[in-house]
Amino acid sequence: MESIKKVLVVLLTVASLFSFYAGSRAIVAYNTRNLVYARQETPLKIVMEEAKIERMIMKGN
Repeated sequence: MESIKKVLVVLLTVASLFSFYAGSRAIVAYNTRNLVYARQETPLKIVMEEAKIERMIMKGN
């Protein structure tokens, strides 16, 4: 019984670390995409509209 608990704790730890890593990668990718938008000097309103359209398309699929 104790060994099963230890295995579960290890699995939970690995899963949480992986999700944290994947989440931080996603945040970095999102921020770099915003930096690219900023370099193009497009108005924020247009960028927001594009993001909204992208989300709608993703929901449709």
